[in-house]
Amino acid sequence: MQMQQQSQSSNNHSSRLSWGRIVFILGVLGGGIGFTVQFLDLNLEKILNWCQHTCVKKPVDCNAPIFGSNDWQFCANQLAKAAFDPASFQVQIQRIPLLSVTYNAEGNQVGHYGPIQDIDSPTTIQIGDQYQIRLQSPVAMRMYMLYLDETGIITKMQQMPDGYVALAAQQKVVLPKPSQAYEVRPPSSGAEHIFILFVPDQPQPLLDVPIGNLTTTLNKKSASVHLAALFTKTLADRSIRFTFNIRPWQPTAMPLTTNLEE
Repeated sequence: MQMQQQSQSSNNHSSRLSWGRIVFILGVLGGGIGFTVQFLDLNLEKILNWCQHTCVKKPVDCNAPIFGSNDWQFCANQLAKAAFDPASFQVQIQRIPLLSVTYNAEGNQVGHYGPIQDIDSPTTIQIGDQYQIRLQSPVAMRMYMLYLDETGIITKMQQMPDGYVALAAQQKVVLPKPSQAYEVRPPSSGAEHIFILFVPDQPQPLLDVPIGNLTTTLNKKSASVHLAALFTKTLADRSIRFTFNIRPWQPTAMPLTTNLEE
């Protein structure tokens, strides 16, 4: 009986010690938190605001991210992932060389051109030469095409006011039409580039917004910088880049032709 009383007394003592320790630990923690809150001058509103931005990850809005920000880079990476592999597209750039120039009765220049030639990148073309792009799209998509001159300024291609064309699956196209081929005009010189990107046929804000700003006076330069950063860096491996080295025109000994392929 005495042993049972001693055992019970020991258990009660241990229990009191355990609870005492728990109360002590809780007191220390509470005091520490109170000191931290007072020291850092935090209040509940600040804590909740901090947790809203840190504890919960908000979705990134790719409609208007700030250029160069983490959100912008995230959106650029997503665009690169969505882009179709350019190797799966049959794309050929063709040169229509300017052979000579004469004047008509009205005094206007008339260019005489040689046969259409398939060319690779990089290549050398002359001022006055024309070129066009042939391709077949394996799937329905948008094809963006932009021009980068030697000064680093990006512009829209002629006859592509939106910077892209929508193509159906298996569609064969010539851009632009042979009778309206792109022409290399002064003061073109040095190395210039054409970028071609294939993406799903849906709005692409990271491209559409700066392309729309290329025609505005205030935003033209910054829009060009944004697009150049996209195509020369993040999209470099997901787009096609044709490079032209442009030189002044010189007469070329080559058979004349007036029949451009339709």
